[in-house]
Amino acid sequence: MANINNPSGFVPWGSDEESINPYINGSSALKRGDLVSLANGVLALFVPGTHKAPIGVLAEDCAANATGVRVYDDPDTTFLTQTADAYVSTTHDGTRCDFSGASGVQQATVTTNVFGALRVIRHVAGIIGSTEEGSYARILVKCAVHQKAAGAVTDEDFLAET
Repeated sequence: MANINNPSGFVPWGSDEESINPYINGSSALKRGDLVSLANGVLALFVPGTHKAPIGVLAEDCAANATGVRVYDDPDTTFLTQTADAYVSTTHDGTRCDFSGASGVQQATVTTNVFGALRVIRHVAGIIGSTEEGSYARILVKCAVHQKAAGAVTDEDFLAET
């Protein structure tokens, strides 16, 4: 049976409430599961090339300029996501990849690694919508770069250099 195409962003895998912290959102409404960055002190949808690294993943939908927005911001948090392209464990496990999609429908793109924001851990078989490798497989990923990781360069540092 083929995998189901239903991107829904990034969902914490085995994470607890201790990895969630509050932030102030910027000028755009965002969706639960969005990969976000902290730029100029507020949250923004993470855009590789514009932002140096993500700060984490939204734990809830939020309106523009909302305060107390909860974000999974631990650099070691593992996330479940869908692939936009054909995943093969022997090729992609352990590699870095990019992601695509608008707010609310982000997903990993395992066949591209221009910015390498994510690291592929493994396929998760046997859950609804993911029965096999290939297109739309559900995989576990971590942020390969992260604003709170040791020695991280912040978006403010990155934007000041450009």
